Formats: sequence, C-alpha cells, structure tokens
Amino acid sequence: MKRILCITGALAYMLAFGMETATAQVGLDDAIQSVSRNLAPHLGNVRAAVAPIDAGTVGMSNHIMNRLTSVLAGRFSMVERSELDRLFAEQDIQMGERFDEARAVSITRGLGAQFLVLGAFQRIGGFYDFRVRIIDVETHVIVGAYETRVQDSALIRDLLGMDFTTGQRWAAVGMNLVPGLGSFVIMGDTFGGVVQLVVGGAGVGLLIFGLGQGITEEVHDLVWGTTQQEINATGLVGVIAGGALIAGQVVFNLVRSHTYTRPAVRAASVVDPRAWNIGLVPGENGIERVSLSHTLRF
Repeated sequence: MKRILCITGALAYMLAFGMETATAQVGLDDAIQSVSRNLAPHLGNVRAAVAPIDAGTVGMSNHIMNRLTSVLAGRFSMVERSELDRLFAEQDIQMGERFDEARAVSITRGLGAQFLVLGAFQRIGGFYDFRVRIIDVETHVIVGAYETRVQDSALIRDLLGMDFTTGQRWAAVGMNLVPGLGSFVIMGDTFGGVVQLVVGGAGVGLLIFGLGQGITEEVHDLVWGTTQQEINATGLVGVIAGGALIAGQVVFNLVRSHTYTRPAVRAASVVDPRAWNIGLVPGENGIERVSLSHTLRF
C-alpha cells in the first residue's frame, strides 16, 4: 500500500510540473516529414496534389505546401504546384470559410490526381496543432489522417507575421534614445533593455560629469603672473569614456532592435520517458521510498 501511494504521489507531482503533458511536441519540419512516414507508405505509388493549407497566413500556407510537396514527391507523383495554384485562383478557391473542398477535389481529379492532401495549422495555447488529411478524389473518402503538436519557433512566428514589423523595430530604435525604453515597451526585451540602460545610462552620466569638470582649466603661474589653459585630465577622460559608452549603446540599439525576435513559448513535457525516471529504493529502517529524478527540457 505504501508503495502504491508513493508512486501515485510521485506521478501527481510530475504532472503538476508538466506544462504540456498530453502529447510530445515536435518541430515543424519533423511534423511534415512524419506525414510521409506515416501516411504515404500505405497508399502506393499514386498521383497526388497538395491543396492550400489553412494556416492563417499566405506565408505559412505556402511554406507548408512547398515542404509537403517536396517530402511527398519521394512517395507520390505530385501535381505541379504552379498548375494547381493557377486553377484554384481561377475558381476563386481560398482557405478559410470560403474554401470549397468539393470543388477542390473536382479540380484535382481533372488534373489526373488520385489523392488530394488537405491540411490545417492552428495555434492552441503554447503549441500549434498540425492536421493533415488525404482524400480519394473519386470516392471523397478520407484514406489517411495525421495529427501532431508542433513546437513554437522563430520561423513559425515569422511566417505567421507574429514577429516585429519594420515599423516597430525602428520605433524601438527611436525610443531607445532614452536608453532601453524601446526595448522594454515595444519589444519586451529585458536583456536588451537592461544592457542599454546600464551602458547608455553610465555613458550619459560620465559625459555630464566630464563636461561639468571641463575639458580644460585655467592655470595661474604665480612666478610670471600669467594664466594659461591646460587640459583637465579628469574631465577629458569622463567625456571620452561617456562618449564611447553612448556610441556603444547606439550601435547595440541598432543591431539588437533589428535582430531580436519574440522568444518562443516555453513548454515542458513530462511524457517523454527520457525526461524522468522513478525507482523504489531502501529508506530508513528498511522502509521503501520513491526516488524521483526528472528534468524539464525547454
């Protein structure tokens, strides 16, 4: 009984700390490759076409269509993408609410294809749901289906238009004239904002200090009764150091604002057996206890 309670408690602990526990997540390219591995071998050497993917943006749809066509070309004889696009455009067949699957199947059949590959790519929480169906264009029967969870990535966010626009990046550059302000407000870039705040702030402080001390100072010669200007080393060093730090912050601002991308949603999985293990080991006075070791991999 104690053993059962210990194991149950350990599993409950792990599930409480797992953020995505239902299904392991894969990369986008791995998910597309899996379509070929899981579906194509069962359908034989046939002619097929890939319809526009319902993915939210044209960029993402085109990316998945191109990769699917390339991957499936090793299994199927694929209809030329440009020809299918032309006919779909002529028939005004689009993804979303206006997509007419029956007409798409009819067009595919007219091109001599036996199967039509349909897909959808949708964000759900911290991951993306990727679904693919293969339809027999003669019988309209689904002859294969595949679904998996895809990890968030910079490529996906870029294709979905979720990353920063050029306007937002230049706005961040402008706001960072107040060191770090644009990074914090527009980009949510804590690291970039802190670096600019520290470097730029120190630069402004040293520059003000140096100017306050003065680059030159008047020196009176008591013997000859003359006055002359000499370099004030403290002030000069302050101005030079401050200017250098400000210049560094400006360069960092330009580079960081144009290269920083929104971070992927962090998700951990405890369903991967490699991430954890449970063992029953002797405890005090011979009483068994559960030893739990796990890693949350991001």
